[in-house]
Amino acid sequence: MAYLLIAVALIQIVVGSSIYLRSPKDIVRVNEIAQTHSTKIQSEEIPRMHVVMKNFTIYHWVEIILLLAGIIMILFFSPIYIIRKGQNQIEEIKATKKAIGGLTDDNQYFDTHELQLQQGDTFYISTDGYADQYSGHDKKLTTKKFKNILLDMQDKSMQEQEIYLDAFIEDWKKGIEQIDDILVIGVRL
Repeated sequence: MAYLLIAVALIQIVVGSSIYLRSPKDIVRVNEIAQTHSTKIQSEEIPRMHVVMKNFTIYHWVEIILLLAGIIMILFFSPIYIIRKGQNQIEEIKATKKAIGGLTDDNQYFDTHELQLQQGDTFYISTDGYADQYSGHDKKLTTKKFKNILLDMQDKSMQEQEIYLDAFIEDWKKGIEQIDDILVIGVRL
């Protein structure tokens, strides 16, 4: 996974520098084309470019979110939970349980998962803190209960889910100190 991130960073540097370091000849050529065909550019190309850029921006943010989700998943060895639109079951994609850095094997690898997500699907990543929290009755919440909570709140908006998860865990703790970090990230496409 680290090699993949390095490759993506190098590609971004090369593409970005090629745009930034254009020669004066390139700039003059582009300006001449823009002046010669300004009416066509204004009426056809710019509206088309706005649509493309809007779609690219949406795609780019989804890609960033999924990349961050993968990094967090690797760092915390936590699975990603996917709930498909209209479904009442959870798909669980488990992370590769390997350390990053330190005394690691030179040829270690991380599993790559490609997901086909559709509009309306929801995915969650979290630390183990939510499921590991104890209640006022000295009872652990458990991963099974956490997944049931995720399923039970699918009819709510993402903002309502945040409020629901906060209220649920506070009620669960009933004054008991929080024992671990709690992070739940949910994204609905």
